[in-house]
Amino acid sequence: MNHLHIATDTFLPRHDGVSIFLQRSLPHLCTAYEVSISAPAFGILPEGLCADVDLHPLGRRVADIRIAKLTRQGRKRLHQHIQASDLIFTQTIGPLGATALRLAKRLRKPRAAYIHSREWELFSRSIKAPDLVKSMVERGTLAYMRRVYTQARLLITPTEEVGMLLKSYGISTPSTTVPLGVNTLHFTPPLNPSRAKKAYGFTLKQVVLGYVGRLALEKDPYTLIRAYTYLRKKYPQLRLLLVGPGREDIIQKVKQMRDVTYAGELDDPLPAYQAMDVFILPSLTETTGLALLEAMSTALPVVTTRVGVAPELIKHGENGYFFPRRDWLRLARTLEPLIQDALLRQRIGSAARRTVQQQREEKIMLRKLLDALKLAEDMGG
Repeated sequence: MNHLHIATDTFLPRHDGVSIFLQRSLPHLCTAYEVSISAPAFGILPEGLCADVDLHPLGRRVADIRIAKLTRQGRKRLHQHIQASDLIFTQTIGPLGATALRLAKRLRKPRAAYIHSREWELFSRSIKAPDLVKSMVERGTLAYMRRVYTQARLLITPTEEVGMLLKSYGISTPSTTVPLGVNTLHFTPPLNPSRAKKAYGFTLKQVVLGYVGRLALEKDPYTLIRAYTYLRKKYPQLRLLLVGPGREDIIQKVKQMRDVTYAGELDDPLPAYQAMDVFILPSLTETTGLALLEAMSTALPVVTTRVGVAPELIKHGENGYFFPRRDWLRLARTLEPLIQDALLRQRIGSAARRTVQQQREEKIMLRKLLDALKLAEDMGG
């Protein structure tokens, strides 16, 4: 059995998109490879992982996330892992991912990189700074991406659009598309909606708006908060449920708000989805938007900006709704019919679930992922 080494700058027990992707794909990868992982030491790892994990100490913070500190000893260990592996698979362009690609190229090892985020947008939109500074950050990130991703032999993108964008930015590395998916047998509507709501302190008569994801500037939670504050005055039965880690200043703000429940970071967000009536994704940038897929699979009507996979999957008014970025008033007006009409919520949510079942089932993604890794192996070093 060939040896696969995964280098990532975020991993368990974090619950961001990259960590969730690795957690769900790891058992499948272990059926085809002997797997080892280099990752930051974010906390205690769960028992029963099928891979050997080499943890690196945490270093500085970038875009609200602490990344690994690659020491001299850590770099030596990473070199040894790559030297002993048949295929290198990176998930990020932080210290571990970028260094792994450079070392793998030097050692002529087959290497593939999965593009989990639009880093050029993520970094620039996650900071509080004048537009000129944000523009400089975006240009600098693009230049860095070109240097890193040209080290790979194959890029794996979650959408064809991302692959075309990379080419337009001068990254000529061959790419293939492996769309992210969700387990629709896990993310299901609640059997008992009253009990699902009661778990978070809501009643069946209350209409719960919800969000799952990082509370960070590039996710634009303030647009959702403003829309909710406006609607709450008109609809006393309205409530807001927020789930996920994030910036301390944003978390403290939502904790102080009336009729807002902050559930923190959950190992499994399913119970939170099942307590919601409508899911909102106000993000300024997404590569896929895994939470959007999970919410749709749970049969929630979704209201989202045109980010990530949303333009591919959502037909406005049929299985979800769009609203313009940062436009809290348009968001509020889009939400009103859903707040007023339970049958509309049910119809749109059911259509959303069917869309995910037909187009984004996780088991299909896992098969395509193994095919892409086999292609990277065949391409050699």
